[in-house]
Amino acid sequence: MTLLSRLSRKGPAGGKVTFPFVYKEKAREEGPYAIWIRNHHWNERNDRWSRRQMERFTYKPTVGVLMQCHNPQEEFLGESLSSIFNQVYPFHELSVVDRGSDEKIRTLLTGLEKDSRVKVSFQKGTERDVEAIAKIMKKAQSEWILLMGAEDILEPNALYNMIATLQDTVEIDFVFADSDLIDDKGLRFDPQFKPIWAVGASYPLGYYQHPVLLHERVVRKLHGHERVSQLMEEGSLLDEASNHSRYVLKAPEILYHGRARGDKNETPPPAVNNVLMNEDLTVIEGKVTIDAYRRQMSEPRTPLRILWCIDSLDQEDGEMVWFHYLRYLAAESKHQFQVVALKDGSMKAIYEKVCPVTIAPHETELTGLITRLHLEQSFDVAFVSSVENVWFPKALKTLSIPTLWQLYPGSADTTQVGEGFQYPATILFLSRAIADQYKTYDLRDVSRILPTGVDLADIKLFRQRNSPVDLRVKFGIAKTSTVITIAGPTIPRKGQKEFISAALEVLNSRPDMELDFYIVGERPGTYLIDLRQLIEQSGKAKHFHLVPEAQDAFQYYPFLWMSDICVSCSTEETFPLTVLEAMAFKKAVIANNVFSTNEVVEHEENGFLITGHQELVQAMLEMIDHADLRDAFARRSLEIVYEKYQFKKIATRLEDLLRETVVY
Repeated sequence: MTLLSRLSRKGPAGGKVTFPFVYKEKAREEGPYAIWIRNHHWNERNDRWSRRQMERFTYKPTVGVLMQCHNPQEEFLGESLSSIFNQVYPFHELSVVDRGSDEKIRTLLTGLEKDSRVKVSFQKGTERDVEAIAKIMKKAQSEWILLMGAEDILEPNALYNMIATLQDTVEIDFVFADSDLIDDKGLRFDPQFKPIWAVGASYPLGYYQHPVLLHERVVRKLHGHERVSQLMEEGSLLDEASNHSRYVLKAPEILYHGRARGDKNETPPPAVNNVLMNEDLTVIEGKVTIDAYRRQMSEPRTPLRILWCIDSLDQEDGEMVWFHYLRYLAAESKHQFQVVALKDGSMKAIYEKVCPVTIAPHETELTGLITRLHLEQSFDVAFVSSVENVWFPKALKTLSIPTLWQLYPGSADTTQVGEGFQYPATILFLSRAIADQYKTYDLRDVSRILPTGVDLADIKLFRQRNSPVDLRVKFGIAKTSTVITIAGPTIPRKGQKEFISAALEVLNSRPDMELDFYIVGERPGTYLIDLRQLIEQSGKAKHFHLVPEAQDAFQYYPFLWMSDICVSCSTEETFPLTVLEAMAFKKAVIANNVFSTNEVVEHEENGFLITGHQELVQAMLEMIDHADLRDAFARRSLEIVYEKYQFKKIATRLEDLLRETVVY
């Protein structure tokens, strides 16, 4: 039994022919295009997502497919028909014009007419009959028509992407998309990444020949079906149509694979390196080639199912950083998250506003927990953050879940670290300096750098909605007072005791000045008791304001916004998020000269990096006494954030790394 005989069979639904799914996902040679293909392979997740989106379409036009056929290879014709019959967005009718194929192909095409949507027209000779094609087009009842070669292949989402592009548009005449070639072995090559349409421009023959979705109004503009058929025969249909069209759209992705042995107009023209070169191309060693990374960034994002493994849910900078990334990716790209944590904490309630959270009280329970969750949700990728300690759930390797693992500085050089490096597809560090500490373990060269980012959009919105003057009134602070704030949970390594001691010296040095010191993030415990006693025994309690820790990702914003100076006394800091937030609020900063913090604070540019008690006191006095210095530091703080730490750019990079991990 031949391939097409097996494919062309009547399906369970009356009058419908069905075909097994055929998909081409291999490149002819390794290189940038092979990477691009792997990053855009079709799978069941894409299919489910596209069908859900399709239910929301407000515009669902009928689409017909016009195929011209002349003695195609039986196998290739079967693959072509399979790609039509397995479209996510279903076609309304398929019109086949056969030009003198042999009896076997003609018999098989006749069998297709068991499907009420298929009409086959047989020409007597092998020459293209313009009138015959025109008659077929006249009989078509679809609003849109797609032109197709008999051995070519459509991506499963070809019609879907084109119709999705048409949503909320009017008066569009045709839609085109990118394409490539496919050889007789089913291997893809020669991608044709095309620029967006420019009215009046001349395009080389074949550069946009397929895929093209034409609206019926084009026929009227070109004075009839015969004229359209003639232009199709000449290969100049779209150039002519462009002279009559105001609106032409380009659908995303490579949607069409032209058979290399087919018509000459499927071969793309050579790329030219000039000012008009497509932005998706680049020059490497004198050769114009695809810029795979840039092209990938321009494509639609398919949501992923992500297992988000966090070692602690304590409300500190590290945990808060990863929450902000999760919140952003869930909102912007609709990724679905499941959080698993070793240690419970106040961040649980914050996470649960976005996604489900499960706590594993003991690390020994992780394997069973992750296995159960994976069976229920079928994760595409896992993210593991080692904020407080080195850990890597072994179940991820057992279940073959692609994993991105984040390590922080200070993780002990143990056997556990060496073993952990063997599986993850990507290992993430906050800086090159940290990555270099683990260089000897990274035998597969999978280390990547991702700095901490701060969400400027949220801060800008908060600043627009809140006045620092009004906030001072709300909290009973004089407009003329100098406010100095330290934010973070009251734990020893955050150094609030050092902050209070320095503040007391400053108050003694400037007894007549209006000064207010805020300690934001009050957490119950013996350390907090010590802080309160220190303040009360000083006799200067009226100058100090302690604010309880809240289950709110933005709890520090009001106090950073109304402050003049922000201080960090942390003796250890992996994620200097609070410092970055203060800088984004355009504040001068004083910070301990410790790792990570000293990468974001530029000494004597946007603040002071200090070591020890006396330097902290002196830095406070310097800023209190010189408002112009504070203002200069504040301006530079915001500039640094814009230059290096914009949250959206870094969050997008994290998303890219997660996608690279999936296809590793």
